[in-house]
Amino acid sequence: MSADLNEGERVSGPTFGLADLALACYFDRIERLSFAGLWEDAFPAVGTWLSMIQTRLNDTTAVSDFIRESIAQAQRASGEVHWPELRGLWSNI
Repeated sequence: MSADLNEGERVSGPTFGLADLALACYFDRIERLSFAGLWEDAFPAVGTWLSMIQTRLNDTTAVSDFIRESIAQAQRASGEVHWPELRGLWSNI
């Protein structure tokens, strides 16, 4: 994925495609769990791609409006608690 994004803005190639859409839900969820650190340092193009996808899909209408704020806050808080351990595991890969 990183190699594809280093060559262009999208995983699918020059235009938005199924690969972008299929991956978007997973990366959006990872970000909502406060785990964006998985790509922020080593794979910054992933963060740029995700922001572009979220804007293109109108993330608020497509995703955020369906998640109660209390649940979103609980997910972020839980992720922040577990992030240090996950970061340690990730750095050993």
